[in-house]
Amino acid sequence: MVGLNPSFGRFPIDGLPELFDSISHHAPLTRCVEDAALFLDVTQGHDDADILSVPHLDPVRPKPGSVEGLHVPFSTALGCWAVEPALVDALAHSGAHVEPIDAGVTPHNEEIWGQVWAVFMVAYYGHLVAEHHERIDPAVLALIEAGQSMGAVELKRLEIERSDLWGRMAPIFRTHDVLLCPTMAIGPVPPGSPSGRRWGSWMRPATTAPR
Repeated sequence: MVGLNPSFGRFPIDGLPELFDSISHHAPLTRCVEDAALFLDVTQGHDDADILSVPHLDPVRPKPGSVEGLHVPFSTALGCWAVEPALVDALAHSGAHVEPIDAGVTPHNEEIWGQVWAVFMVAYYGHLVAEHHERIDPAVLALIEAGQSMGAVELKRLEIERSDLWGRMAPIFRTHDVLLCPTMAIGPVPPGSPSGRRWGSWMRPATTAPR
């Protein structure tokens, strides 16, 4: 399967309560690269429902071939997450010029993401707690409670730190074709086996697409 996670605005989104969200992505899971390209082709383009949407770009047509010759920096964990060695080994024979790289991400950046996400959760779903408290997952309740304690100035400072992270990562894409990371930090979890970890700590988007 191929997951496609385009930049904001590449295809319009109108299912969120507000138009200026910088966290959530709606993105497809497809059978192959060609299907992902077809999805992007038919859904992209300007839409008045999404203020961030951009005009339709040229059709995306994947070209058959190998990755040989691409300059591919590789980060096993982006400096934050533990990744099983077996998943790293599976990427070792790609034919590309693969080089380990420090992506400039720190555990503090993961903490920032959690705080920003908590504000998102309380703004979108906090009003449901009083009526549905017993039905809401405890982890979701904890996020909502954390978001309730966040002030506007503190949130804006977190956004400044997010901008600083991009400033550290942008140079990578000036000299390399793509940043390669394991899609999952762990292998498949057997049905019924408790992982003991939040899904967000081991599940990452498969593919990102620049605008």
